[in-house]
Amino acid sequence: MIAEPFFMTNDNDMQTALARRDRLIEAYAASIDEIAEDLFQ
Repeated sequence: MIAEPFFMTNDNDMQTALARRDRLIEAYAASIDEIAEDLFQ
């Protein structure tokens, strides 16, 4: 899985990412779980 949800060099992107950090973590975790389930069925 490759993901680039924001650019660290863009101040607005960085602020948004930090403000929504929990949602980003939850989305990554859900995606990893889904991929793992598909791979190991």
